[in-house]
Amino acid sequence: MKRLVCLLLVVSITGAGCAGADPNPIAMYLPGDEKKSCSVLKAEVANIGKGIAIRKSRQSKKEGENILWFVGGCFVIVPWFFMDVKGAERAEIDALQQRKDALLVIAADKDCGF
Repeated sequence: MKRLVCLLLVVSITGAGCAGADPNPIAMYLPGDEKKSCSVLKAEVANIGKGIAIRKSRQSKKEGENILWFVGGCFVIVPWFFMDVKGAERAEIDALQQRKDALLVIAADKDCGF
């Protein structure tokens, strides 16, 4: 019985550690944002928009994969260890959107016109 409890504990800890990637969100404000020119702000907002689109695509792909892993895990438990349940993409998308909004406020204060 002790062996079974130890085995379940090890599997649980390992599974929790392997449940997906940790989010790596970007800061909403970076030093020097107010000093950037309108063209630099516009380019950065465009790059952030591309980053959001890429992460949304990646997120929808992971959601589909998680559904497949979950269904497979209903029959055999092993596929559940491959599910990504940390939601790193969502956290990064939210952080990028906040950064984009902050840059747009700075651009509006400078009357950049975009």
